[in-house]
Amino acid sequence: DSLLKMPTLYSHTLDISYKASICSKAFVFSFVTGVLTFLPPLFIAYRSQGFWQRIDSYQEQPEILFKQDCMFLLQTSNRTNLGWSTFKLFNRFLESGIRIPLIKIFDGGSYKQDL
Repeated sequence: DSLLKMPTLYSHTLDISYKASICSKAFVFSFVTGVLTFLPPLFIAYRSQGFWQRIDSYQEQPEILFKQDCMFLLQTSNRTNLGWSTFKLFNRFLESGIRIPLIKIFDGGSYKQDL
């Protein structure tokens, strides 16, 4: 086989380069694609307070919703019961031991609704 192979007398590499003006659709597409590859991630990182968050603090005000039901019962040293409740049946059960309380509202100074 090696005897039948012909030797190479001349070789030339083919170098083709395509050029386009700045106003062509191909250049505009390449430029817009390049800009959209880099700028949106940078804007997203900037708007989210940077790439690495160094200090973080989080404070939460819990939302507490009360059913507005309560029951107080005290037993004195001579075994009598004193109390009050928002349940009418329990108040009837206490009879003479019922005590009507004075209710004050404290907001905790947060100026947010606690009810």
